[in-house]
Amino acid sequence: MNSSRLTVEPVSASEHESTIAALPVELHVPFEQSAAWAGVDIANGARSHYAFLHFKREGELVAFASVDRYVRRTRESLVVMAGPVFTVERTPALEKAVVEALAEHARQDPTINPMYLRVFLDYPDAVPGTVRSIERGLYEREVVVELGKSPEALKKSFSSTARTRINRAARAGVEVREITENRGEVFRTECFPIMEETASRDAFSLLPAAHYVSVLEDAPEYSRLYVAYAPASDDAPEAAEKIPVAWMLTTEYHGRGCYLYGASNHRAQETSAMFALMHTILLRLTETGNREVGLTGITSERFPELKGVENFKLRFSKRIDELPRLFDVPLQPLKYRALRAALLTRSQGPALARDAVSRAKDLAGKARAAVTRPKAGAAQESIAKN
Repeated sequence: MNSSRLTVEPVSASEHESTIAALPVELHVPFEQSAAWAGVDIANGARSHYAFLHFKREGELVAFASVDRYVRRTRESLVVMAGPVFTVERTPALEKAVVEALAEHARQDPTINPMYLRVFLDYPDAVPGTVRSIERGLYEREVVVELGKSPEALKKSFSSTARTRINRAARAGVEVREITENRGEVFRTECFPIMEETASRDAFSLLPAAHYVSVLEDAPEYSRLYVAYAPASDDAPEAAEKIPVAWMLTTEYHGRGCYLYGASNHRAQETSAMFALMHTILLRLTETGNREVGLTGITSERFPELKGVENFKLRFSKRIDELPRLFDVPLQPLKYRALRAALLTRSQGPALARDAVSRAKDLAGKARAAVTRPKAGAAQESIAKN
């Protein structure tokens, strides 16, 4: 079909991968746009893969999108995770044409009935009706480490603090191992408990353990798991068995690596284990031919809580890339507005309740003070009478 002079062509997973393989390695293709990612977390009952769609103008590929379909109790949507990806210069007009072509394709498909599209955009003002997604989505800025260096040059490119901490980890007996067997089981028993500790410490929400295991088991050729082990204490016997203290899960796709997930416990902080882990994964991703590594999210308007990890990641590179933001494109505007209002009310409810309790306590305190403390005028009157 044609929309805004673009043709939308559904393709198979193998055709999708062949097309990407033929593209220049300099083009950033997020792993979430790969055929492999379509099989990750497939047990999620709300999510199914909808289609690989290629957008062409006069026969030339200009963009592509791996599209997921989400069906929840109150709505259906199409989600393009970390996409669309543009193979030519991304302009406001082209971004608008791609979104409109996707919307028209969805409207013409009798097998689906999405209320909205959820896509990552650079030029949302170019697409009429687009609104910032109520969900935060993926990170909006990331630190990127450029590879292609010798091991010595790579380490030298780090900050002096990072180099010092890497050396400190070695002196503390930190050992980094790549897990190549029983990765799902190792993750559940050794890694996820560390992530639960990290989430409790840093106050962020966890995905179910099954999601991380799915990345390892359903995309094994693209994912790697590294675990840092260290002595349980500084005075532990040298021969004592080391314990897991930190881990990192990486992916690599189309010449680019990604530090996708990771976590550390208190002992990892004492031993600088995360610095040893980062050094190791950057060396390994260099060895396997990647040109750069994305270290994922840092602080932004929607992710202010990432300031701590930003400081850590900037020890390894000062390059920061700005990424497209997440937006919704309503296909059923009236229903979408009603849904959005309901979701906003629900998401703001706990915060509003906390504010109400705080205000009530404040008013109660002021009332008690008013009862027990005489007014200035009354005090002056009492003094005048005595």
